Amino acid sequence: MMQLMEREIVRHDVSQEYEFFLIDEFQDINPQQYQIVKHMVGKGNANLFIVGDEDQSIYGWRGANVHNILTFKDRYDNVSVHKLLVNFRSTKAIV
Repeated sequence: MMQLMEREIVRHDVSQEYEFFLIDEFQDINPQQYQIVKHMVGKGNANLFIVGDEDQSIYGWRGANVHNILTFKDRYDNVSVHKLLVNFRSTKAIV
């Protein structure tokens, strides 16, 4: 992580190498992981896709910060939120 933070050339190379970034379970990332995401994506923040549910944040004991997902819309430009309102994983009897 130090190279991403301290060396502009490394940060530039990583952000140029990958066009899209997908972060799953975003509600459970810790501050260090969030810093890595920010540095990998770079200044443009253009193609960052996150998946998460603030109501399912369960890793606070290991430093996860639900604030990351709650404030995502405020931190980035041109954010679209798409909520999945239908449970496709479980049947009604289980839910």
